[in-house]
Amino acid sequence: MAATVGQATGSSADGIRDQMAAAMPTGRFTTPEEVATIVTLLASPRTANVTGASWVIDGGLVKTT
Repeated sequence: MAATVGQATGSSADGIRDQMAAAMPTGRFTTPEEVATIVTLLASPRTANVTGASWVIDGGLVKTT
């Protein structure tokens, strides 16, 4: 994502990545392992009765209510 924004704005991907991460509540981007953890949880019997839920795994990048 940082590379796309950097290319569109003429900025470096590293600079954009640092700016975006600094603006996030967690201060970093989500790792593939964190996404895999949620996928594993949702595929498990522990969440068999979960329906209609939205799981946002973005470290607070997108403000939701």
